[in-house]
Amino acid sequence: MRSTGYRALLATILLGLSLTAAAYQKTSIAQAHDGTTSFIPVARAQSAEATPTAAPSATPTVPPLPTPTSSVSASATTVTVGETLTVYATSNLGLPRYYLTIFDASTGQEQSQTSPIFSPAKPDPIQVSYGAVSWSLTAVRSGTVYFGLGVSGEVCARNLCTWGYSGARSGNVQVIDAPTPDPSITPTPTASPGCAVRYAVNQWGTGFTANITIANTSAAPLDSWTLAWAFGGDQQISNAWNAAVTQTGSSVVAKSMPYNASIAAGGSTSFGFQASYSGSNAAPASFTLNGAACDILP
Repeated sequence: MRSTGYRALLATILLGLSLTAAAYQKTSIAQAHDGTTSFIPVARAQSAEATPTAAPSATPTVPPLPTPTSSVSASATTVTVGETLTVYATSNLGLPRYYLTIFDASTGQEQSQTSPIFSPAKPDPIQVSYGAVSWSLTAVRSGTVYFGLGVSGEVCARNLCTWGYSGARSGNVQVIDAPTPDPSITPTPTASPGCAVRYAVNQWGTGFTANITIANTSAAPLDSWTLAWAFGGDQQISNAWNAAVTQTGSSVVAKSMPYNASIAAGGSTSFGFQASYSGSNAAPASFTLNGAACDILP
């Protein structure tokens, strides 16, 4: 009887366990097919080493623009009527345009356009890319002037440019009248050359020979000589005798040989050459002996 009771109790316990397992299984299946998905955030530990922060970049500084400067000057402080004066101007501006004004120093006003001291009375402006400029002026009457300069152009620093203007003033320039010759003063006669040259030609077709005689008309002997001249046409020397002759373009130089280098006072020597030509074969217009001009003998 007791055995039967134990069996019944055991059966009851097993049945309860089976029912519990079945219920758990149903619950698990229901949860497994619930269809809900969730994401659980997982906190990650921060690295012990901190990421360095980049230093802010410095703002580039733009250098200050240069100060526009200019200058103006003249080639002389005193000139004579009829002479030429050069006026120079410079500036540090880029693409400069130069303006020159001539002022009458006695009035401080711009010189008269109808009776100027320098001509041209109003010089034209000059436009260049960079650098200095100059004007050539002619003095036309006596007086004193100064020059005013105005320059417009660019001033730049790196890639930054702006328009600028600069002005300058020169010192005074005096224009004087040419001296009047004194009729009571007799001019000193010019000394006659110490040499004379005779040029004799024998020509044919497109060729010719020339014989040149050098006369020492001075009171002193010559120890050596160099005669120079220039042809007026296209004459070309092919050979020479009694002198060492060289030709460069139209210019010719003939030098003495050892045996005829000395010419006594009042004496003479000669040499010659052969040449070709086309067109005219005119005689040279002048000769110099050792750098001094010579008379030309017929």
